[in-house]
Amino acid sequence: MRKATLLLLCLYAYAATATDKTPNGKTITTEKGDVIVFSSTTTKEMHIANTNERKVVDYGTPQPVLLNGKEIYYVMDDKPDTVNNFRNSKMWIEDHIRIWQAFDKIIKIEKQKLPAGSYEMVFKDLIINEQGNVVYYTTNGIVRRKQQERLHVKTARLTIPSKLEETINTKLKDAMSQQQYTPLLIANKPVAYYNYHTYSFNIE
Repeated sequence: MRKATLLLLCLYAYAATATDKTPNGKTITTEKGDVIVFSSTTTKEMHIANTNERKVVDYGTPQPVLLNGKEIYYVMDDKPDTVNNFRNSKMWIEDHIRIWQAFDKIIKIEKQKLPAGSYEMVFKDLIINEQGNVVYYTTNGIVRRKQQERLHVKTARLTIPSKLEETINTKLKDAMSQQQYTPLLIANKPVAYYNYHTYSFNIE
């Protein structure tokens, strides 16, 4: 069941992020000194319905493009490599499942105290360096919704006991920062890459 869910999440990520890269935007430096450059957003003129007015709005979502001056690849899209494409997708799914299982153990006690609902924690812009180390991610923390209201559906968040929520967020963030991924290969060389990691479960 989890493999099927993971495949769906990977396909969603593919559809959501398979976009052309725009000129460079913001640059950040992590606590460990890694320098990450993101693509910039573009602007688009939009016509306001039933009026003669037009408005210029930001368009697109910044994506990580450089890590310490080297290109960041997307695990399921950028720079197709006919030799390693299958291997790269397979290793990502295997790593995802392994980490999912590790998270289950890490918050086993906390899960027993959670109220009923569907839970999800998404690690966005998860950047892995050439050695397979996690160097960056963003997350909004653990989210609780009604049963089965998950998989990126924007519905109302249900409350979680604050102390329990804080403990789960801290444990999972610390665990993700220490994870070791299998390096991505492009032209048989390890490269930096990014993807999303979604950890989810139900409490009956």
